[in-house]
Amino acid sequence: MNKNKNFIQTYSKKVDIRKFYDNKNENYKISNECFISFLFISNGKDLNNVLITGDIIWFSSKCVKKVRNVISKDLKIPIEAIILAASHTHGTPNPESTISNPFFSKDFDNYITQQILRSFNKAKVVKKKQVKLEFRRTLAGDFSVNRRRSALNFTNGIKYNMQNLPNMKKPVDKNIDLIDFVSLKTKKIVASIIKVTCHPVSSPKGVIGADYIGYLRNKLYKRTPNLFFLQGLCGDIRPKVIKRNKNFKDYCISLLIGKRFRKSNIFDSENISNKISENVFKCSNKKPNTKLDCSGKSLKLDCILKLKSGNVFKKKLEITIWNWNKVIFIFFNGEILSGYNISNYKKSKVICVGYCNGMIGYIPTKKDIKEGGYEVDKSRSNFKIEERLSENNELFINSQIENLLHKSSKHGL
Repeated sequence: MNKNKNFIQTYSKKVDIRKFYDNKNENYKISNECFISFLFISNGKDLNNVLITGDIIWFSSKCVKKVRNVISKDLKIPIEAIILAASHTHGTPNPESTISNPFFSKDFDNYITQQILRSFNKAKVVKKKQVKLEFRRTLAGDFSVNRRRSALNFTNGIKYNMQNLPNMKKPVDKNIDLIDFVSLKTKKIVASIIKVTCHPVSSPKGVIGADYIGYLRNKLYKRTPNLFFLQGLCGDIRPKVIKRNKNFKDYCISLLIGKRFRKSNIFDSENISNKISENVFKCSNKKPNTKLDCSGKSLKLDCILKLKSGNVFKKKLEITIWNWNKVIFIFFNGEILSGYNISNYKKSKVICVGYCNGMIGYIPTKKDIKEGGYEVDKSRSNFKIEERLSENNELFINSQIENLLHKSSKHGL
């Protein structure tokens, strides 16, 4: 292991999403600013990885392909060493033409691609800082909950089906994963990667911006001026905003179907960021769970999934792994449901990240598919998926993940 030979370069740029809503003549408010941020990680003289994070709903496949090709050719690094990670913030337009909701904006896609490439040219000439890498894992506050629960439905007769309701019993990934890049010269944290798992839907309707991620960046600014946010596997995880019973009707409904979600209010985003930042500051003074370096391998594969009929799903699931020795990242280009989450592999901590390098739609487990619901059925029209995904995909996906983890560990130091 090449100890203390790690270097980083960082660059962030504010992106203007207002004009894409002004053209729609919509009344809106902005919660906080959205950013595109670059993190170059080198081991010795060799550039190992490039992480690009964006406070947007997802990156388009067109954008990902162009950006990766430009950076790979310019820096002479493999495609799999480059990750574009979206926060899945709902307060931005949709840049992907194959997704119908939210509204598709070609101009927004072109704008984001342009901003990334311009930022890249500035980021690559930033002076390198020599750093040590420290990993900490702590528990998040009680702000998220699974949103899939079977309950009575009265739409077409009386029957039980899977609905968007708080499920207090189903496990949630409550880990906050934190990687600090500490300057060897100043001993200060010059950048941090943070992974949290929760849908950014805590802003009320009509509010655009980065949602709780923007508030979190502001609250942690004194701790670290460069925050790189990664969204976990939150396909079925959302803020825990529970409706309170106020009248007789509410009590009757709660007796029949249980607790429900209320609409988000203007305080929810900041309250979530408060809970996350409080736990980050609490764990900051504790000894790191592990010290690591970025000299490990990056590996990628494209999974061809099947539909229920046996036909091939046209969009490929990309799984990319970065092995940083003792910490392994797994990146997916989908809305992955929480049943796929992995926290540990042998002696390594695992950080699972969704919404990376494009968006193909929800990826449910076999159990999820059998239960049905929004992520399995109702969402398919938005992602232009003709029929249910096959239940056999889960076994195949897990086997491919295991294969990549095994290969990356063999390359480890």
